[in-house]
Amino acid sequence: MNNSTDKKVSIIIRTFNESQYIEELLMSIRSQTISDTEIIIVDSESTDNTVQIASKYLNKLVQIKKAEFTFGYSLNKGIEVASSNNVILISAHTKPLHSKWIENLITPLSNPEVAMTYGKQIGDSKSRYSEFRDLLRTFPSHPKVHTAPDFFSHNANSCLRKSFWDIHKFDETLTGQEDIEWARHWMLTGYTIFYEPNAPILHSHYETNKQIKHRFKRESYAMKKLGLLNISFIPVCLIREILRGIIDLFQIGKHKNHKNKITDIFVYRYCKITGTISGIISK
Repeated sequence: MNNSTDKKVSIIIRTFNESQYIEELLMSIRSQTISDTEIIIVDSESTDNTVQIASKYLNKLVQIKKAEFTFGYSLNKGIEVASSNNVILISAHTKPLHSKWIENLITPLSNPEVAMTYGKQIGDSKSRYSEFRDLLRTFPSHPKVHTAPDFFSHNANSCLRKSFWDIHKFDETLTGQEDIEWARHWMLTGYTIFYEPNAPILHSHYETNKQIKHRFKRESYAMKKLGLLNISFIPVCLIREILRGIIDLFQIGKHKNHKNKITDIFVYRYCKITGTISGIISK
């Protein structure tokens, strides 16, 4: 296993109809202090001009059928063709917030005990207020080292060593949380996952209520399949989300861009609760 860290980076971006965001992301990558990058797009039969826009920047294009898509499968197909040992995974509807994003994200991998790093995510001003608040809770301003049983990582903004992936690939059967499964594997073998807040991205998440509910359903279902969630979590989910909704109501006045989105707090928390419970009780 190769534990060394050089400055060359392969960047995997999964896309499906991301023409609204993809160019801004790719231009941000071009402006990084580390310029030796290999951009790999894994596209799931986009019907807009995502591929045409990306073609001006990318090094490799991997095309998969939409019907074949799973989060783990698409990542594996991209990493498979990566030429660097440093592999960054980033969502197409995001944007690095400064020019040292790559540099800061890969630096913790110089520690041979670190299997993966992940960076901070910030919701933009158009996102649901409660999701904006959840991102603040999940991605604080201080770094963190995850060890078992604190299983967490996030592939919207992360970096791993391909030499580790060669040994354990992403689970292609899960409906989400493939990053947590991968992180758990390596934490159980003695490695750590490092959270780097100085590698931030702006995450644009504009979902319908139905899409929000579906996201939390598939994520909780995946966590149940991993044995990390069961029916006993339902009361915890209810109490936690109600309390967070109340806190959101008190905090919304501090964020002027969100002050007219009070109803979104109730709607988002409802969708999150019902989606999570639906995933837990699904067969």
